[in-house]
Amino acid sequence: MMGAQHAACGAAAWVVVASDYGIPISVITQPLAETFDWLSWLPETLPLGLGMLDVGPAGVLLGAVICAGAALLPDIDHHNASIAHSLPPVSMAMARFFQTASGGHRNGTHSIVGVLFFAVVAWLAGFIAIEDVGILGDLNIGAGLIAVILSAFAFKVLRFMPKRARKVPWVAGISFGVLTTLLFPEGPIWLMTCVVLGVVVHIAGDMLTKEGCNLLWPFRLLPPRFVKNGPILSEVWSTNGYLSLPLLGSADSIRSWAFTIPVSLVAMTGMSIATVVWAQQLWAVVF
Repeated sequence: MMGAQHAACGAAAWVVVASDYGIPISVITQPLAETFDWLSWLPETLPLGLGMLDVGPAGVLLGAVICAGAALLPDIDHHNASIAHSLPPVSMAMARFFQTASGGHRNGTHSIVGVLFFAVVAWLAGFIAIEDVGILGDLNIGAGLIAVILSAFAFKVLRFMPKRARKVPWVAGISFGVLTTLLFPEGPIWLMTCVVLGVVVHIAGDMLTKEGCNLLWPFRLLPPRFVKNGPILSEVWSTNGYLSLPLLGSADSIRSWAFTIPVSLVAMTGMSIATVVWAQQLWAVVF
């Protein structure tokens, strides 16, 4: 998958996991049920999220952007990836370091070790906070710093973000970082969940392409001869030890982009609803 596709999948994944929103479709389903009795089972609302996390509309919106950025993190192992050029000079320095440390593209950062590494970094960052800062309450500095970097990554590559935001990722990232610092839920679990979900979604997306990933890095499990010669297994377990389930073809195939369309719709719908609900809550508090 390409950078924008990964980011859209990360945002959509957070919307599905963290929100409990639904899309009213009764205007469609009710007439059908009245006309055809056997369609009476059709719901009046199409669920958009599973509501597994209690983060509120602010958490849904901020988390979707941060998770979109986290879904780009594994590609920090390649100097030509979108993420490497999204936030200069920080992103380029990170790309050079991780490309060497992880053994090249789709190795360390695309493995179980990579997931654990990013999880630990996010978990530790969640503890960096300044408590009881007057009317501002607790300031979650660590979460804010992580949010600056990840949201800047997301604003740079997401096609459904405003074009102006994509041109000034530092400004957009700092803005989201400040909001996250002020509104970040207590404890490190929220941020760690957001980052891990994004990284896992990225790896899963790459494994749906024929290039695959080396999940067991730093080890390389090579396939036996009968797998190499098999017509189907050889596509799943390649000769270099990478694993994949190539339902989407190559990384930039038409199938990959077609898959991104409904995913982006989920992300945009969830973020839009979260923005409206959050605005309504702020309006009620102020007025």
